[in-house]
Amino acid sequence: MPETFDCDVLIIGGGGAGAMAAVWAAKEAERVALVEKGVFGKSGCTVMGAFSMCAAFGYADPTDNPRKHFEDTIRGGQFLNRQDLVDLYTREAPERVMELISYGAKFDMENGRLHQAMMEGHSLPRACHYDRRTGPMIMGTLARQVKKTPQVRVFEEVMIVDLFMTPNGPHCAIGLRWADTPSWSSGQKQSLSLQEEERRSTKTIPPLWTTQVMV
Repeated sequence: MPETFDCDVLIIGGGGAGAMAAVWAAKEAERVALVEKGVFGKSGCTVMGAFSMCAAFGYADPTDNPRKHFEDTIRGGQFLNRQDLVDLYTREAPERVMELISYGAKFDMENGRLHQAMMEGHSLPRACHYDRRTGPMIMGTLARQVKKTPQVRVFEEVMIVDLFMTPNGPHCAIGLRWADTPSWSSGQKQSLSLQEEERRSTKTIPPLWTTQVMV
């Protein structure tokens, strides 16, 4: 039978970005749905990242700072980057690393501080890493944090196939659950409807709605 789940925030994609979005959304919303087309914690790009997450702490070289990180990134992207997003990333990268550590992330340390290594494309050593399994470590950390967050419900092996948006809500998303589909040719596809309702009675405030695509 089709299943319906009402939520305040729907996040599509359960990689590193989606998992972090779910944790943050749960700080403001009571019901968060995270939909992942694969196995949560083992799918997406973050889990495939091998070496590092760069942040300009300046531990290896005190002259390093977010501005230099920004300049390296812009040059590395041949000036095609969206500079507003690069600026946001490089400024907030140290804070995000510390947030991951607060969730239990285990980066390599040296003399009580994060060990920072040199990476191609960077002018200074600012790579925070965990052996050569940084991506899986980060994804595992975020997956555990999501699972400890009671406001978040995770739907694994569900592919969102359509979105229905209305001016004032509720909005709906229709998904197919892989595990309950015996055969693509049989037509016996089980659907999952994720509906978002306004948390407030007034119609003048737009409903909370977030779509996070897996990256």
